[in-house]
Amino acid sequence: MILFVGENDKGYFVPEIAEKYDEKCSFSGFVSDLESLSKKILQCSYSTVILHLPSLVIMDYQNIGNFCKNISIANGNIRLVVMAEGYKA
Repeated sequence: MILFVGENDKGYFVPEIAEKYDEKCSFSGFVSDLESLSKKILQCSYSTVILHLPSLVIMDYQNIGNFCKNISIANGNIRLVVMAEGYKA
């Protein structure tokens, strides 16, 4: 299953990608804190998590980096994709 972290309109393409890989998808909607998001990610069986960075601008970038690192440590099988259109590497 693929999780798009952000609003549905920003991840309009995710259902098509999920269908291509014969997977289901879901959307987190607005994210107010990373702790509840991490619990959701680790409790469900997501193969891929797509983080829409502009949707997380209320968070500190260092916290988002630590969040990604901690998710990878907790479950190395989850593929994390960070969408950061408009941002420099």
